[in-house]
Amino acid sequence: MESCDRSQDVLLLHLVILQMVMVKSLVGILCY
Repeated sequence: MESCDRSQDVLLLHLVILQMVMVKSLVGILCY
């Protein structure tokens, strides 16, 4: 159970990081 919860948290963390990177790249494109 704990390992499943941990893997789910890691997946959410990866999704959040991916979203942040996408937003940063979009902002960079708009700024340039």
